[in-house]
Amino acid sequence: MIAACVDTFRGALALAGLALRSKLRFSGAYWQWREHTAFGRGTPAGAGFVDRIRYLAHYVRWVGQMRRQA
Repeated sequence: MIAACVDTFRGALALAGLALRSKLRFSGAYWQWREHTAFGRGTPAGAGFVDRIRYLAHYVRWVGQMRRQA
């Protein structure tokens, strides 16, 4: 459980750094590419706000895990 919290924090920091480097232009090329690689043909059918937050949290945790392994 602690490792998941650390991974989430590490991932959030990494993504915050990316957001600042992209000057918070989330409609830019990088973030569009990132969304397409995450969701492919679009968000899953019926995915509401809560589901999108869950997907984002999972992605943030994954980024943290990748940063730990690097």
